[in-house]
Amino acid sequence: MFFNRNPIAWGIRYFWLNWLGASGRLRMLSVLSNASALRRETAFNDHIKGFRSVLLILPQKPHELVLAQKSIIALKEHQPDMRIDVVAETRSKDLITSNPYIDGGFFYTAGTFLYNHPLFKELTGSIQAKAYDACIVLNRDEHPLNYYLAAASKAPLRMGFNNPRAFPFINLAVQPKACLIYEGDLYESLLRTIGVRFPRSRVRWNIPKSTEKDMEGILVEMGYRTGGLLIGIDLSPSVTQKSMPDSLAEDLVRSLSSIAGAEVVVMRTKIKKDAPGASFAGKRIVLLEEERIAHAAALIYSCSLVVSLNTMTYQLAVLLNRPVIGLFENGEKEQWACLQKGRFEYIAGNKLKDTTGAEVLERAKALITPG
Repeated sequence: MFFNRNPIAWGIRYFWLNWLGASGRLRMLSVLSNASALRRETAFNDHIKGFRSVLLILPQKPHELVLAQKSIIALKEHQPDMRIDVVAETRSKDLITSNPYIDGGFFYTAGTFLYNHPLFKELTGSIQAKAYDACIVLNRDEHPLNYYLAAASKAPLRMGFNNPRAFPFINLAVQPKACLIYEGDLYESLLRTIGVRFPRSRVRWNIPKSTEKDMEGILVEMGYRTGGLLIGIDLSPSVTQKSMPDSLAEDLVRSLSSIAGAEVVVMRTKIKKDAPGASFAGKRIVLLEEERIAHAAALIYSCSLVVSLNTMTYQLAVLLNRPVIGLFENGEKEQWACLQKGRFEYIAGNKLKDTTGAEVLERAKALITPG
């Protein structure tokens, strides 16, 4: 009986790659991607005006992906003729396809993001079939395969954050200043390195009119008054999975409803056990699906003010230039809060339970003009 030993050997290598430790996986991936040879043979020009096609490897977590959107917009505005393709998880497809600054995308699911998976091989092959001037790893979760894809792109310039895991896959590592704590500033610092300028003004998000109409229909069907002063309260947990105390949520609904002409809309990220018609404090809860970020954006954009504990909702409001009050515990505000007097505010206490509806009401009145 005759057989070819070579495919068996390769199959074993693919199988065991996913069981290696982080350092072993990195060594193996660097060999498989031939990254060291690329490093010796290529050079790059860091002048952004020379780029015609760029690949961005985006964050997997939705709240981080939202934060990275401003960087994408700035990159495109800096060089309008440049093509921008992205690599992102499928659950973020809704947000990606709604972004007019993105020209194309490669999508994957978490379960197939494995070196030996056929769909990952297909993803790699699709990227290699393109010719990119630069590949930028905006993903900060340090997954080795993000760096592998950067090397596989064979882009002359492959850049990312300074990290021991990034070597030898990238050839330009950026170390943000120690004073930069806010996550949005960290992403911006990466692109500032290659000369991208960030406009002071916020860019209006291009939400499809059909999505805005769909969300308006949902609100009307649930008994909310539209067309007036809408105040959204997001009951979703924070990025650290802290939940809003029921007593605080009820206090917020009661306090903000006291504003003349205000209609308070209660929203929350949908979870599996949620049943249709869920309500809180006598109000129907608008359940937001994580995979349909454009719907959340449409709801936030229709609000005159948003109050949120959830990081993604807060960052979406900032991106959409909507007045927002973020609720944070002291240790989180530097990383996630964006302060702009009269537009973006936050309240930070030692514990969420220390925050009161009266405190939020005072900030809310300063941010909105009824009518």
